[in-house]
Amino acid sequence: MSQPLVSVVVPSMNRADYLRATIDSILAQDYPRIECIVMDGGSRDGTVGILREYGGKIDWISEPDRGQADAIDRGLRKSRGDICAWLNADDIWWTPSAVSTVVAEFEKRPKADVVYGDCRAIDAAGKLIGDSYGVRGWDLRYAIEHAAHCIPQPAAFIRRCALERVGYLDTSIIFMDRDLWLRIGLKGEIWHLPTYLAAARTHATYWHVRYRRAAEEWIATSDKILDHPDLPKHLGIRRSVAMANARLKAMHYAWIGKRFGETFMIGARALRYHPAAVVGFARNLWVYASETDHWAASVLRVPRAIWRARTLVSGNRKLQ
Repeated sequence: MSQPLVSVVVPSMNRADYLRATIDSILAQDYPRIECIVMDGGSRDGTVGILREYGGKIDWISEPDRGQADAIDRGLRKSRGDICAWLNADDIWWTPSAVSTVVAEFEKRPKADVVYGDCRAIDAAGKLIGDSYGVRGWDLRYAIEHAAHCIPQPAAFIRRCALERVGYLDTSIIFMDRDLWLRIGLKGEIWHLPTYLAAARTHATYWHVRYRRAAEEWIATSDKILDHPDLPKHLGIRRSVAMANARLKAMHYAWIGKRFGETFMIGARALRYHPAAVVGFARNLWVYASETDHWAASVLRVPRAIWRARTLVSGNRKLQ
């Protein structure tokens, strides 16, 4: 009982095909004190039957919710652990020692609010296909200026006190994890552990209709953190670069969400904040024009000439 309790919340909605693998990866951990809470949104695909099979090994609720962020937030508030995490119902913890490794790291670093590791990428069948998103080290300045994720959420663990300090999740947005890391990172310590802890699954339903509203939310999160009163001045964050990059990233989400007409307009707004954004803008359009036969592609192929004339913007730093 001297070891800290670790709580993991599993948000689920019609994920019966993958849920067992997720729960089994949790129950297979060699760490003895884990609380597993499955927050199911009222699935109709056999999920409840699967949950019942685990008996008292897990805690679960199946009832309508207001989406993934709401399910996770309610699960975290319901949980009792000193260390918390969430694992989507199609992701897994990569190794049975993931939790014990993280707990040991927290004990070595009492000031750390978040400890995160590296994350694999697997396909629908669970086959390894590479690495998932994330960089090998948290940097608040980079995260804000480049409008980047930085932390692979399935491999991240958070102290309860840090969640309480920042107010848990913003349940009104899609990328609540990015917003959370930024808020914790303003005053807290986020530590990278260079080992694989989790795997994120990529499958046909991954690019969901949720991306249709992700563009505006991505911009709003970036603008909010730039205006936050606790943003350290000594970081020297270039506001114009950060705002341009946020819009280039949002441009990508508009395209994924099949908002073809708005893709161009959102990306063009980046040019208002930093002239070098024209390079990223043109590169994005070139990629989109090459990967689709949609009618919009005929329009988007025109800016490829901009890319070929990139020498006109030589000397300007390339934005990512």
